[in-house]
Amino acid sequence: MKTLRNNYLSYSLLLGEWSFNRVFDNGNTSYGKVLFKFNNKNEFIYSETGNLKIKNGKVLRSNRKYIYSILKNELQIYFYETPKLLFQSIQLKNNDGILHGISSHQCIEDCYISNYIFKPNLEFEIIHNVTGPRKNYSSHTTYNKLI
Repeated sequence: MKTLRNNYLSYSLLLGEWSFNRVFDNGNTSYGKVLFKFNNKNEFIYSETGNLKIKNGKVLRSNRKYIYSILKNELQIYFYETPKLLFQSIQLKNNDGILHGISSHQCIEDCYISNYIFKPNLEFEIIHNVTGPRKNYSSHTTYNKLI
C-alpha cells in the first residue's frame, strides 16, 4: 500500500480513483468518485463525478474538473480552463506525518479560505470556508483511495 513518503505529496500517491463524501453546513451532502489522471504536462487532471443531495431530498448529478500540479512541498490547483487560472497554491507542512496547508482565493467579492490535510493512510480532506456577498458556506470533503 502506498503512503506518504519523504514527507512530500507525490504524483504516484494521487494517481488513480478515490471516493469522496462532502458535507455542507447548510445540510446538503455530496458523494461520488474522483479520478486523478496524469496528463502530458507533468500535471494531474482531477475529474469528479457524483451526486449532490439537497436537504429537501432531491438528488442532482454533479461534476467538476481541476488541474493539480505538485512541486516539492507545494500543491497548485488550477481551474480546468484555457488559459489556466490558478485557484489556490498550498504550501504543505509536515506535522507528525500529516501534510497540511492553508490557502485562500478571492473570487470577485467572495473569499475562499481552504484547509488541505493529507494523511499517511491514503485519505485526505479539503475544508472550504467561503464568505462574501454572493456566497456564504463551508464544506468538508473526505477522500479515500480506491485504486
